[in-house]
Amino acid sequence: MSSSEYCERFLESFPDAAFVVDADYTIVFLNESARKLYGVSKKTAVGQKCFEIYGESEPCQNCPVPEVLERGLPVEKEIYRKNEKAWHLLNTFPIVKDSDVVLIGTLSRDITSTKTAEKILVDFNYNIRKFIERMPVGFILWDEDFRVSMWNPAAEKIFGYTEGEARGKHPYEIIVPEDMIPNTETVKQKLQNGSDSSHRTGENITKDGQRIYCSWLNTPIQDAEGKVISVLSIAQDLTLERRMQNETIRSAQLASIGQLAASVAHEINNPINGVINYSEMLLNDRHKLEPRQIDILERTIKEGERVAAIVKSLLNFARAPSESMVHHDIKEIVTEAIELLKPEIKKEGIDIRMIDGEGSPVMKCNPLQIEQVVINILKNAIDALNENTQEKKEISISCRYEEVGEEKEFVLAIENNGPMIPLHLQGKIFEPFMTTKEIGTGTGLGLGISLEIMRNHGGTIRVKSIPGEPTEMALVFPQ
Repeated sequence: MSSSEYCERFLESFPDAAFVVDADYTIVFLNESARKLYGVSKKTAVGQKCFEIYGESEPCQNCPVPEVLERGLPVEKEIYRKNEKAWHLLNTFPIVKDSDVVLIGTLSRDITSTKTAEKILVDFNYNIRKFIERMPVGFILWDEDFRVSMWNPAAEKIFGYTEGEARGKHPYEIIVPEDMIPNTETVKQKLQNGSDSSHRTGENITKDGQRIYCSWLNTPIQDAEGKVISVLSIAQDLTLERRMQNETIRSAQLASIGQLAASVAHEINNPINGVINYSEMLLNDRHKLEPRQIDILERTIKEGERVAAIVKSLLNFARAPSESMVHHDIKEIVTEAIELLKPEIKKEGIDIRMIDGEGSPVMKCNPLQIEQVVINILKNAIDALNENTQEKKEISISCRYEEVGEEKEFVLAIENNGPMIPLHLQGKIFEPFMTTKEIGTGTGLGLGISLEIMRNHGGTIRVKSIPGEPTEMALVFPQ
């Protein structure tokens, strides 16, 4: 058997279509697989142009034959044949004699199923990507080093970082507050060890430093050998929902406080009215009294009336005040509050000073209620200064006006140089019954009541407490 016969039998045994053409695209050989594929016999196929058996009248678009003839090197190409609706992978090579390309051989494999699978995969990946991009919750994929590898637009909206800014970052670098790292580390280690999916809620921090409350659903992704290669997290911002829930709880707590106050108001008011009445009776004979005795009785009446008014204020603080508002000098209210606390301030060795502010701070308010707010904040400042390790204890009070968009606000700022309020407590100090004081020394109601009073005046209380600077509690009044 000659070498050409061996070659022919070799090609005939190929499972892929094999054919040989000359430089004019004329078929000189066609193996059995090719004949079956195109439904031709060896006798009818040999001598035809190769493109004719494909049902074409001219060479196929992207045909590799001219390129092989020109370069004298093998070429691999994928060709789509419309009439067959099929993809073929062509491995075309030169057959050389005396350094000249005399014939061109081609092995053709039908790769339609592969191309279809590739298209399905591409379409699937595209659709998944679009789905992730349009998800209303944050979608974050962490790599094996727990750094961001995918970050959808919802995650950007929640945390403020673009995908470009977040990619490659560790969560501790961008979204986990420092005080939350220990708890987060426990969850992270379990996920990296391949533990089951976890669901948790906790505080996070945004790009602009705001603390938010998020729900997290985390699941480890493992390869075929069980190694964790990434972690998928779904994040949802629950800050608004939690705030509404807290407001509901707060409303219930305030209602309970109101009921409690109503039940004891009568018992308090009766003896207080008795004290006031008896003091007034004694004053009726003031000509028999010494000046010091008269002064003590007048102070007793004044403080008794103050207690009665505070009880009334407690009954009304959870709703809009029914008392009419009057224009009153804020500095006068502050001076009166300081006077009432002067013994305690002096005892603790605190230096308190008023800083002259802008203009005459006369505001429309309920003076007694605002005085109660100032007293509550001053008492908290005194308690904070008792924890101060510095020798000098200072409280400073100032007034200022601030522009907020087109609106103007009046701010009464009370600062102290005591310890900073911990970050994780700054959003909670106004919650009813929230206190860091020892049992028996604080009810946790003072700041909650103060905030409610300010809200009833159309204002609020802002807290600013950062390391190295005085803690400021700012009473904000609308203009």
